[in-house]
Amino acid sequence: MKFEELPNELLLDLFEFCDPIQLIRSFQHLNTRFNQLLFVRFCSYRLDFRSISKANFHLMCEEYLPLIIDNVSSLCLSDGEETPQLSQHLIPYCLTLDEFTRLRSLLIQNIDTPSTLLNITLDCFYLPYLTHLKFIKCHFTSNTSPNELFVNIWNLKQLTHCTLDIIFEHAFNSATFSIISKSIEYLSIKNFTFSSTELAYLLHSVPSLRHLFIKFGQPINTELFRLPSVELLTSLKIYFDGSVCSLTHILKSMPNLLYLTFETETINLNGNQWKQILIDYVPQIKRFRFLMKVLSIKNNNVEEQLDDVLNTFRTPFWLDEHQWFVRCDWPQHSKKLFLLYTLPYCFGDIHVIHQNQWSKTTGPNTCDYNSYDRVMNVFYNGRI
Repeated sequence: MKFEELPNELLLDLFEFCDPIQLIRSFQHLNTRFNQLLFVRFCSYRLDFRSISKANFHLMCEEYLPLIIDNVSSLCLSDGEETPQLSQHLIPYCLTLDEFTRLRSLLIQNIDTPSTLLNITLDCFYLPYLTHLKFIKCHFTSNTSPNELFVNIWNLKQLTHCTLDIIFEHAFNSATFSIISKSIEYLSIKNFTFSSTELAYLLHSVPSLRHLFIKFGQPINTELFRLPSVELLTSLKIYFDGSVCSLTHILKSMPNLLYLTFETETINLNGNQWKQILIDYVPQIKRFRFLMKVLSIKNNNVEEQLDDVLNTFRTPFWLDEHQWFVRCDWPQHSKKLFLLYTLPYCFGDIHVIHQNQWSKTTGPNTCDYNSYDRVMNVFYNGRI
């Protein structure tokens, strides 16, 4: 059977596995049938220009993008090494972001110029269907205050998902979150460390928030700013640098939390202490994941102390009620540091140790949890 003899349904299924640009180059204007199939396939285009060659980008802008721009639903642009200043290269073709009138998802990567970031967020005002906005590996490090950037984003009426992987030079204040966004439900700001004051400003500005990913840090013995109750929030992922008091202060403001992912190097809580905190402050919790890097073990009888800690995670609360399993590693090169984390491992970074002096788990079968499919960065410490 020849390729063109395949039924339309099968061709459309095959097209799903192909790069949109290559599909257009291969089948556009081949015949009327393939033109119609391409139109059906791309009634909602998803374009990723992050690794496109310069020749393909120019071809796309000159011949194809003007024809499909009204149907593009997802767009990714980058100013990285492979595609420097790509967002600016649309201009010579008389194309701007505000012409992607049906755009629902926009991802911007590797932009270091505050004015460019501000212009992009201004263009987003003219995208009435935009619900997902991501800035990845960007920098806002100049004398420009980030307030205008947040005001622009918070004013996007349809925006529900917002990821701000941006390094900010200046601190946030009440003016940063002076606008109330009633639409944002998912928010990730992972390169800025919030104090309780800044966190309060943030939570006040997003009353519909359901999922939050942040870093938190506050010196011990400093006054905690009152946090508003965020009753719609069900999922929190947090890198935590503070005291137990700060932790309970945060959880207290999230009474309906169902999913908690917690990473810290500053507090050491055993299973009994965690159980009490969860019961007291987030009683509806369904899934709890943590990674604690602890430095407080004494030099004498270390293995016995680690066994005692791990045993607090072997109670019915952990094993029977929730089936939450924990592993404890004591690296060979360290006398005081040990790692305590839930299984399966769910964090983006992992430190691979050449050999552990001691490693145990509360799980019934160790091999069942040797999955690290979420790890993006591996740090190796040991001999090669």
